[in-house]
Formats: sequence, structure tokens, C-alpha cells
Amino acid sequence: MKKIFIILSLISSQVFSQSTDTFELRSFPHYDEYGNLYTVTEKFDHLPTREDSLKFEKESRIIIYKMMDEESVRFKPRLQTMEQFVSNWLGKPYRYGGTSINGIDCSAFVQRLYKDVYGYTIPRTCIKQFNFVRKVSPDSLVVGDLLFFSSRVSPSGWHVGVYIGNDEFIHAANFRDGVKISCLDEYSRILKGVGRVN
Repeated sequence: MKKIFIILSLISSQVFSQSTDTFELRSFPHYDEYGNLYTVTEKFDHLPTREDSLKFEKESRIIIYKMMDEESVRFKPRLQTMEQFVSNWLGKPYRYGGTSINGIDCSAFVQRLYKDVYGYTIPRTCIKQFNFVRKVSPDSLVVGDLLFFSSRVSPSGWHVGVYIGNDEFIHAANFRDGVKISCLDEYSRILKGVGRVN
């Protein structure tokens, strides 16, 4: 029968067990925020000395923390792809000052896209977003670039959308259309600038 002893005289976070001619040190259980259990075991062909125990304590902690870090990355919420985000939001209603799927304005929509797709938090309003981004040439557009327009219907005088490739951009357009995809050529005469978040 295997006998298990807690070695308080050595390192309190280890369990010592003996089975026939082998000896074993096992770290006490560690649980992460997701409830996953981590423990490390090492076998010896002799009764572990204090030096063995101290070395095991140091190495086992490193191993456990590394495993916990790797698992934490695996369990983090997945970001959406641009395609998933666009599919989920197309046709959703526009509402000036709105920030939810029940009604959202252009700058809040861009802020939400950057949070859900890229994991970035950017400012809330058009003018603050314009001041936040690095300005780039319209001739060097890449997916994710912010497109800023002048607007006669917006109280702020600004409008913003996100470039999605193929000369198209997505934006919370207006009360009639809601969130839609538009051709950039149709808006080129009111384009104020292009910005990149990096």
C-alpha cells in the first residue's frame, strides 16, 4: 500500500509519497481562474533530501505558472473576424448617440468594431478618433483603416467608417439604411482623411 506524508519539515507546498522502491514529490494543487487544476510530480530512487525538495519547489512553480499562462491565453475570449463582425451588424439600426446593437451611431460603431475585431479601445467620437489615428494617404488603404467624411446631416459635421477592402467600407450610415456597406467612390468628394490605428 502506498503511504503518503506531508513533508512540513521540508517545503509545505509538497506531498511526499513512497511506493516500494520509489519516492515521489508532488506539488500541492494550484487552480486558475477557470477552475483548471495544475500539479507537478517528480520521482526519485532515494529518499528526497532537503536540497531535492528545494530544487523541486522552485522548478515546479515555474512549470505550473507557465502552464497556467498558456491555458489563460487559450481560454481568453476569441476576437471576431472582420467577416463575422460585418455579418452580425449589417442592417442594424442607426441611432445618433447610440452604442448598442439596438441603435448605434457611426463613431460608436467604429469603436465597437475595433474592440470586437482587433481588441483595441479607441476614442468614442469622430473628431477624437481623427486626432487619435495616424494619417495615411487614400492611395495606401488597407483593411481596418478609418475613413473620415464631412457630413451635412450629422450634428458634429463628421462621419466615419472602416475600410473592408475592394473599394468598400462599412459604416452606420443613417436612420434609413442603418449599418451598411458602401462603395468608397460614391463618397470620395466628401472624404476628409484616412487614419490608421497603430
